[in-house]
Order: sequence, then structure tokens, then C-alpha cells
Amino acid sequence: MKKKVSKILAMLLTIMLIVQTATTFVMAKEITSNATVYIKNATTGSYLYASGSSVNAGGFQEKNPYYIWSITKKTDGTFWIQNMGTNSYLCLEHASGKALLETTIYEVWMSSKWYIEGNADSSTIDNMWKSTRSSGTGGYLYTNSGNSDVFYGTTAQRWIFEDYSSTSNIPEDGVKGKLTNKVAADAIVVPAPNSDVSSIGATMPYVRYDSEYAVLGGGARLATSTNWDLTNIASQASNQSYVVLPSSGSYAEWRVNSSGNGVVMRFTLPDTPNGMGQNGSLDVYVNGSKVKTVNLTSYYMWQYLNGGASDTPGGGTACFAFDEAHFRLDRSLVPGDTIRIQSSGAYGLTYGVDFLEIEETGGPIPQPAGSYSVVDFGAVPDDGIDDYAAITACVAAANANGKDVYFPAGTYHINQIWRLTASNMMITGAGMWYTNIQFTNSAQQSGGISGNGDGNTKNIEFCNLYINSNLRSRYGENAIYKGFMDVFDGKSLFHDLWVEHFECGFWIADYNGVLDYSDGIKIANCRIRNNLADGVNFCQGTSNATVYNCSIRNNGDDGLAMWNNNFMSAKDLSNNIFCYNTIDLNWRAGGIAIYGGNNHKIYNNYIRDCFMSSGIHLNTTFPGYKFNNTQSIQFANNTIIRSGCSYDTWRSEYGAVDLTGSVKNVTFDNTYIYDAQHDGIRLGDSVNNVVFNNLYIYGTGVDGNTPSYSSLPHLGAAIMSFGGNPSVTINGMHLRKIAYLDVYYLNQANVVRNNVTNEGNVAYTIPAYRAVGSLQTDHGNHGQVPTIIPTATPTATPIPTASPSVTPTPTATPSPTVTPTPSVPYGNPDMIVTDITWSPANPTNGNQVTFSAVIKNIGTGVAPLGSINGVQFQVNGTSVSWSDNDKTQIQPGQSITVTAVSGPSGSATWAAKTGTYTITAWVNDVNRYPESNTNNNMLTKPLTVTEGAVQPTVTPTPTPTGQPYGNPDMVVTDITWSPASPVSGNKITFSAVIKNQGTGVAPVGAINGLQFQVNGTCVSWSDNNTTQIMPGQSVTVTANSGPAGSPTYTATAGTFNVMAWVNDINRYPESNTDNNTLTKTMTVR
Repeated sequence: MKKKVSKILAMLLTIMLIVQTATTFVMAKEITSNATVYIKNATTGSYLYASGSSVNAGGFQEKNPYYIWSITKKTDGTFWIQNMGTNSYLCLEHASGKALLETTIYEVWMSSKWYIEGNADSSTIDNMWKSTRSSGTGGYLYTNSGNSDVFYGTTAQRWIFEDYSSTSNIPEDGVKGKLTNKVAADAIVVPAPNSDVSSIGATMPYVRYDSEYAVLGGGARLATSTNWDLTNIASQASNQSYVVLPSSGSYAEWRVNSSGNGVVMRFTLPDTPNGMGQNGSLDVYVNGSKVKTVNLTSYYMWQYLNGGASDTPGGGTACFAFDEAHFRLDRSLVPGDTIRIQSSGAYGLTYGVDFLEIEETGGPIPQPAGSYSVVDFGAVPDDGIDDYAAITACVAAANANGKDVYFPAGTYHINQIWRLTASNMMITGAGMWYTNIQFTNSAQQSGGISGNGDGNTKNIEFCNLYINSNLRSRYGENAIYKGFMDVFDGKSLFHDLWVEHFECGFWIADYNGVLDYSDGIKIANCRIRNNLADGVNFCQGTSNATVYNCSIRNNGDDGLAMWNNNFMSAKDLSNNIFCYNTIDLNWRAGGIAIYGGNNHKIYNNYIRDCFMSSGIHLNTTFPGYKFNNTQSIQFANNTIIRSGCSYDTWRSEYGAVDLTGSVKNVTFDNTYIYDAQHDGIRLGDSVNNVVFNNLYIYGTGVDGNTPSYSSLPHLGAAIMSFGGNPSVTINGMHLRKIAYLDVYYLNQANVVRNNVTNEGNVAYTIPAYRAVGSLQTDHGNHGQVPTIIPTATPTATPIPTASPSVTPTPTATPSPTVTPTPSVPYGNPDMIVTDITWSPANPTNGNQVTFSAVIKNIGTGVAPLGSINGVQFQVNGTSVSWSDNDKTQIQPGQSITVTAVSGPSGSATWAAKTGTYTITAWVNDVNRYPESNTNNNMLTKPLTVTEGAVQPTVTPTPTPTGQPYGNPDMVVTDITWSPASPVSGNKITFSAVIKNQGTGVAPVGAINGLQFQVNGTCVSWSDNNTTQIMPGQSVTVTANSGPAGSPTYTATAGTFNVMAWVNDINRYPESNTDNNTLTKTMTVR
């Protein structure tokens, strides 16, 4: 009742404020430059709005983003007209008499460009492609009274552009936003390198309490790993140990010597056979009294690596074994209090706890002056309902009025990518412990924050938010679901953000429109954790960019990376900085990875406890400029602890510092390596002109293993070379406890060693994380510094053990085990159509056309055995044929192609007549089996039948040549095999779905060749398909031959990696040849 009264009072107060300050008029304007507007028909009074992919006209709805349009002026004097609710563009591409919306457009498209001509009173809107001035049939937008459709033709109706900024109707304080006449990134000054070892790492406001210093009781035990066994998940824990809580009453308890009410708990929980995880809970006790139950899930956890990544058990080494939960206590702990994590036996599960981190959360940050609140635009926190429309409306109003955007405390839900168009704006929450942006969609390309680029997203400050998602799969490295992605230019700033459970935390690069860059971007004081791939990747020319004072933890690829890919002819990377960061518990690749560029500086970073990962690695594995333009890259004052490995999922070893390929012109000053799992530094290939000044290697080979992937078996050496002729100079090297008897394993490498001091087995101390503190940013939360008793540390002395029965048992086996995948996945299928094709590919009048469709199961289960995967094909809404003979039990994530076999007249074909048609493919059209979602079973695609001349089946962007502009870009989107569930001895035929995601097509007659490999060996290929695949089109090809003359592969029992490689011998040029392969796991019984 109190909550209801509070809500009513808040609503009344908001209404009073609106009544006092509302603007009640709408100002029309002449469109001469960029603008945010409502678009009103001067004749009918109706307003344009978006409805799905359609454009309609109807009554006015204020602050509804589907009625708001962003106008962008192009260099040729035309305009793009973008809807703020859908982020799609007004366009006539594929249109048939009515205006529509396209999500993706290209600069060369005339169909998405508009002439807007008139004055402040009214204007006409004329499409560049269809305009009579371009010899078209008429491109003026118009509506008819009583009809919501929007047409185009020669009727030149007038439209009124109403300035959105004059209709804000929200409380107005008369103050401009924080970034008016300021540059966001200038607010944070990045310090220079500091050789004082106490300054290495990030300054963070929490104190860690590790598992080995807890009192254990009730049957709890300490699980450890001393050899980094890949099957022992303690290898992935902090200090390679965690507490197992096997049953009700088992607990771990710490006595704290710091204050704080915010707790982060790193935990583990078993996976499920279908890889979807399960829920659990643990109880929290303070000073012996229960204060909270914390709900947990393993939904985000568990990736299985065998070269590639699988989401289900059995797909390789079980990684991402730990996740984190954070919660606030009702009151702050004080030094001397005890905090206990105890199992109640919930769900009958075995739990594990790695550590706690405790900090003061401070109070929520109030709404700053000069900002609009998303709540005033209709966002409602904590209601579970999508808030995207309200958020985009608020951003549009703030952008028009020079305001900032504020998210009050609570959780806000977004079900799609947040495509941000804004400039000179701060977007802030009430603090990372108070405001949560929750992306709710688990599908690929369905979440994260995208900077629209092309000058539309610049000088942005994002801060004081926790940002989470519902993603749990990399989708074969094609999730396109980053916390922040694409372009934020104008020296944008990201600080005091907590970003987790995305594909990557930040992936800064441009892949669309006019190539531009996020130069000068700064990422500071952030927590970037528990993501499936990179923490941060500066790519595609991003330069003068910085990551400073961040916690980068438990990410499934490089923690921090610079990759100078040259896709779209992007410039090389230069002048980037990674400094004063803490990178720990990385599970694959490298803590810090540099793949090339020039004049980068990497200093004062603390890297610890990597799993199957080097601490720092430089190589030339990936395409791009690599080190071709490198004159200098400088590392200084970096500490690396328990990193490198003897075995990763490829069975390769890594050094704590790993340099391979054509790396050159790199200097390392004051490098500290402690307890390297295998080799201290690994060198190979043509590494050249690398200099180490003051190199400390204290401990190598601590895992005790003798791998032989790239060398003869040996214990960890100080310096190891596996071949080639690397050239390295070391000036001042200090060694202790080197496991390899001869110290160096150089294999004839050219390593000059000056002033070496080898102290033998002299003991040493592993340096701790950097001392607790807080980086005070201008607009951050300044109440997060904990009180600490200066004479003690949380790892100094454990609380006395309660009884002899809780003595730690280092040899204990961790409880979360890999459970075999069942033969039938749990849940229901969810069938969609991903593509429609027809034969002949370019039909003419009188042809008999046969339709096919690619159907995919995006659900979690399968249809009952023997069920028909029916697909109906319609032309302009009328059924013309169907497929009703396929009974494949399609697994989750699997695609197959079906072809029409019959129809209403008994024929499987449709007699083509000249014209343009809409083709619909409808999977499971008569509901032969239950699905989790039946609202996504149809796909439509335009088809043009010509009188006799050969024309593309997908209408390309009009150009003088009639062909799409640019080159194709071929990718493999799925691999299937027949039989679908092979047993040993079967003859297997492979098929693949290939797609052109480029902007052009291959030459007529070019072969769409595709090679199939099993575990890296070519077994078959397809070389008979000559379809000219249009941009966005997919086709399915099937093996028709192989090395032995047979298109089949003879199966043997086991698990195999199947790779499909399109355009494998480069029969035609592509815009990108680095994405031509896809790998899937196949199990043969």
C-alpha cells in the first residue's frame, strides 16, 4: 500500500511540474540541415509513424518515438529520414506502391534518399530514385483521407515538419547539459607511467576475501589445482582454489577488516545437459544471523572450447566455470563483523564460492541539473516491460535541446540493440549499484549499445550504470551483441560502468556507412567482466584511445586488445594506451593482446591468474596491417602472475609473455613475471628488434608439466624459442626458481642477454593487488571508498578453524562435472525461415518456378520424431506450392533446406508472369508440432519476373550499370549433414548455407565453390553452383565430389570439427576473405 501511495504522489507531482512548465505549441520548421521532427500531412492532418516495416499515417501521439523522425542531410543535398522508434529508414527499396522502412541501407542507394523542398509552412517529400526528375514514375509521398497507408507517385502533397524540441512537455530547469561546449574525454587526465611497483594495477574501492582464508564448516571443503589441469575447475579460480559447498549447512565464513554494504560473490554452479544452465541460491549470514538469500544462475556460465566455442557439455574443455552475483546489505559491515555464505541445499545442487569483494556503495546519484529523466518519457523501472521507446524519445528530446539523460535507480528493459544517435550529451544513471540497463533478448544482434557513427554519435559521456544482457552464446562468433560497439567519436568518455554478460564489453570499430573512427575515446574506472569474448577491443583504425583504471575480469578471449584490421580500408591503429588496469581470471587468448599498429603505450597493468591464456601476447595471427607500420610500441611497469599455460584447447603452450609471428620494434621496461605456469617468455618465427630492459622472472614451470606441442618436452624455461629466427635483446635480467635445468630453451634463437643475475631457488613474494582506493571522476559516485583497518589485510590471518572436520583438502575434486548431452534437448523448437530461393534464379515470363526455403530451429528443443517440417509457399498471399515430405529432427541451432514437392493443383511449380511479387515461405504452417513461438514462422522476399531479359531476383540499388555496387562478401551461416545423426560406418554428405553479406555480386558464371573439412582435412567439396548470389541472399550447396572422387565422408565414432569454407580458392574477389569459414561440432555414435 505504501508503494502505491508513493507512486500516486510521484505522478501527481510530475503532472504539477508538467502543467507549470509545459510547452503547448508546436513549431513548424524548414528543413535545411539535420533535425528531429514530427511529420504532418498538411492536407489530412495525419502524422507519419512506423508500424513494423511499414509507414503509416494517423492521429498524433506525443513523445511516442515511432512518430519521431531524425532528418540527416547528405552531401548531395538529399536527406535520410530515420524513425527513432525502429531506427530504420524511410525507403522505397523493394516497395510496390507504398512507402516502407529498411533497417540497413547503403550510401549508394537512391531509394533511401529524399528531396525535401519548401519552407517553414510546408514542403514536399520526393524520393530520389522514383522522382520524375530522375526519369522515375513519381516519388512524392502522399496519403488518402480515411486510409492509413502512405503511397508514392506524382501526387505532390505538402508536409509540415514540426520541431520535436518544441513539444517536450517535461520539467524544464533552463540549464544546459554538462557537455555543452566541453569535450567529454578531457574530464579525465591519464597519468604517465610510474616505476613504483605499488602503483601497478587499477585502484578499486573493494577489499577481496579469498576462499583459502575462510573458516569452513558443515562439510565444506577447499578444492585446489596445483597443475592447472584443464578438467579441474579450480584451475579457473583465484589462486587456483575455491570452497565447495556440497550440502545443506555447509558454509564459508570470513571476519572482515573493512567496511561496506556492497558484496560481489564469485561462485560456480553446475551446467545442465542442454547447456542452458539452472537456478540456485545461497544464504548470507552476518554475525551468525541470516540477512539475505541470493538467487544464482548458471545460465550465463559454461562455454566448451575445442578450438571453437560450444554452448553445451561435451563440446570441449569446460570454461567460464565461475560467474559473479552482486548484492547490497541493509547495513554496512564494520571491521570485526563476520559474513558467512551458506548452502541451504536449495535445488539439491553443489555450490562453489571463490571469493567475496566488499565495498561501500554510497547513495544513489540524484538527477543532475540540465538533464531529462527517462521516467518523464514513460520509462517505468522494475516493471519487466520494454522501455526502449521511452528511452529513445528521451534521448531525442535531450539531443534537440542540448540536455543530458538520466536513469533513476531501478532496472530498465531493452529488447533490441540500442542504436544511439546523439551529440554532446551525458547519459548517466544513479550509480552502478543502483541503475541497471537490462537487455532482455537472447538472440544474436539483439542487444548492446551501438554508436550510429557517420557523425551522428559524438562527444558522449556514459557513466554510473550497470549494464547486463540475456546473451549466453557467441553464435559461432557472430553474436554481434557487445556492451558497446561501433562508433562513438568526438572524444567520447565511458566511466564508472559495470558491463557484463555480453559477447564483448567494448568493441570499438566501424563496419557500416561512411568509415569513421572513435579516435580519442576513453574508457576509465569501469568493471568489464564475465563476457564471452574480449573485454575491450580497439579495432578498425581506432586511435588515440585509452583504457585506464579498469577491472577486466573473467573474459573469454583477450582482456584488452588492439587489432589493426584493414577491413573497408580502415587506417592503421596508432597512439593507443592501456594503463593502470587489473586484468585477471582470463580464460583463453591473452590478458593484453597487441596485434600491431604504432606508438602504443601499455603500462602499469597487473595481470593475474590466467587460464589457457598468456599474460601479454603479440602475434600476427589475424589479418590487417599487423606490424608492417610499427616503428615503436612501448610496454612499461607491467606485472604478470600465474599466466601462460602448458596446454590450451589446441594443446598449444603459451609463455607468460608470448611473442610470435612478425612482431617487431617493441620495448619492454620493468617487466615482472611471477610463477609462470610454463615458460616465462616464449618466442617464435620472425620476431625482430624486441628489447627487454629490467626483466624479472621469478618462478617458471609451476604447473610441473612438460608439453611438446611446439618443442621437445621440457619444464618451464625462463626464455623459450620454438623455431624461426627471433631476435631479442635483454638488458638486465633477474631470475629465481627457473624449472628448466638449463634455464633457457632457445633453439638457436638470437637472444642477447646482458647483465643476468640468477639467484637460484631464493624465495620471493607474489605482489598483491593494488591497495584499495577510489578514482574520483567528475560525475561519478564519490561515496564508494571503504574504511579499512590499516594494520591488517583480508588475507593475513584466517579465523580459527571451527573444528578438525573442516580442514581444507587440497586434492578434492570439484563438484560441477560435465554431464553428457541427452539425445533429445529439453524444451520446444522455434522454427523460422532464414531465406527463400527459387529456380530458375532469374525467372522470365512463362517459366515454371520451384521454391525452396532455408528453415532453422532457434528454440531449445526439437519436434517429435517423425514430424513433418511443412513449409507453404505463397505468391502475393496465395498458396502456390508446399513441401511436406521432410521429417528431419532439426536440432537447436541447425538449419536445413526444403523444396516444394506439391501444390494446390498437384504441381510443385508456379507459372511465372511478368511483374513484381511478394514471396512468402511459412514453416510449420498447419501446426504439426508445438513451438515456443509461432509468431516468427514466416519470411517474405520480393521476386521480379521479366519479359525475357535476365534480371536479378532481388532488386538492387539503382545504379547506372544495373548491378549492385561493390564486391560480394561470402559467409557460411550453417552446416548440415545427412544422415543428421550419423553412426560409425555411415556415408555422410555435407551441405552448407552460404550468404552474400556484401554490397555486390560475383561475375556471372562464377562458381560458388565450397570445401568441407573434418578436423582440418579436406573430405569433399561443392564446385557446381553458379548462382549469382545477390546481397543478402542465401543458397544451400551440397558436396558433389571430393579428393577421392566421392562427395561423401565415411564416419567413424567420435566427436569431430566440421568446417565449411566458401570461395576457398578465391574464384572471385570479395570485400572480406577473413570470414569465409564456419566450424560446427559433429558427434558420430
